[in-house]
Amino acid sequence: MKFSTAHDGGEIATLRDQDGRTIVVDAADYRRLLALGFTGRWFTNEVTTGYRYVRVSRDPRETGGQALFTVSRLILGAGERQSVRHRDGNRLNLRRRNLALRGGKGGAGAQAALQKAQEGRADAR
Repeated sequence: MKFSTAHDGGEIATLRDQDGRTIVVDAADYRRLLALGFTGRWFTNEVTTGYRYVRVSRDPRETGGQALFTVSRLILGAGERQSVRHRDGNRLNLRRRNLALRGGKGGAGAQAALQKAQEGRADAR
C-alpha cells in the first residue's frame, strides 16, 4: 500500500489485491476504515456474473458475527436495500467521486457495521 497524489490533486491510497490488481481509494477513507478496526488487507471476490468486488475483513466478535464487508458500501454507508454504482465501471476504483448510491431507502447494511465499529472503538478508549 502506498499514498500518493492523484492527477486531480487528491490524496489516494493504492493497494494490490491477491492477484496484483490495483485498487485505488481516497486516503481519508482508507485511514477512516483502519481507525474503525477494518484490516489493511483488502482483496477481491468475483461473483458469478463476472464482477469483482473489493472486500475487507474485521473481527466478527466486534461486528455482531459479520466478518467480510464490501469496501464501497462501507465508504458510502450503504443501507441493506441500496447498491453502489461505480460511475466509470471500474469496481477497483473506490474513490468517492466514482461511487454513487442507488436504490431503496437504506436500512441497516454497511451503516450498521460502521456504527458497531465506531461504538467498539469508543468503548476501547
